[in-house]
Amino acid sequence: MHAKSNGGAWTVTSDVSGTIISDPAAISWGAGRIDIATLGLDYKLFHWWHDGSWHQGEVPIGTTRGVGEVAISSFGANRIDIYYRGIDSTLNHVSSNGTAPYTLESTGKQIKNFPAASSSGTTLWVFVTGKDNLLYQGEKLSGGSWTWTNVSSSSLTSRTWLEGSPSARNGTRTVYIRQASNDALAHFSPPGTRWTFTNDGQGPFLSSPKATSSGAYIVDTAHASWLRGSSTWTSLGGYIER
Repeated sequence: MHAKSNGGAWTVTSDVSGTIISDPAAISWGAGRIDIATLGLDYKLFHWWHDGSWHQGEVPIGTTRGVGEVAISSFGANRIDIYYRGIDSTLNHVSSNGTAPYTLESTGKQIKNFPAASSSGTTLWVFVTGKDNLLYQGEKLSGGSWTWTNVSSSSLTSRTWLEGSPSARNGTRTVYIRQASNDALAHFSPPGTRWTFTNDGQGPFLSSPKATSSGAYIVDTAHASWLRGSSTWTSLGGYIER
């Protein structure tokens, strides 16, 4: 489904074809362009794009199947980067100019839960929770090799286990995630000399957060939604399934 707003009223349409098994991830590299990635019923990666009308097709990545939510980022026109967890728990990366051909690579990183992605210039960032329940950043500079940073260790929070999937807004490296001990929200800020950890409190929360331009949306254990701003919490109410 696709919901769109003209700045006031919302319109909901069913003009995006296809049946999916995971939540969709969307990005726009500019006016008039939307790219969406998700997993189909066969656990293979699918890509939709809108350039005045919708187009849809399976990403030809052989027999490599995925599980859970995918992440997508773009550092400019004619470039998308898609990340997903393979059935062997390895993080995979697919790059494209927005249509075929697609290039698949394995990052070699074993992950728990699902990735978050961001990019700027020609630098790619992906954020994951490792098997040790700590936050890691993968970085790829100008088409080079992936390098990995233990963000939790850098922020001196290796004893603070994390829960669920991280979230980062495209173009930034502020990463939101739940704490395992109390299901409160926390975020990591990009380093000067080291990463910074902030306990945002509130909770307990049920969902993984979704980063915004100035904070994050998250759902509590009563299924009510909240917005964490730069320094304040706003209750949005409702009943939201995670």
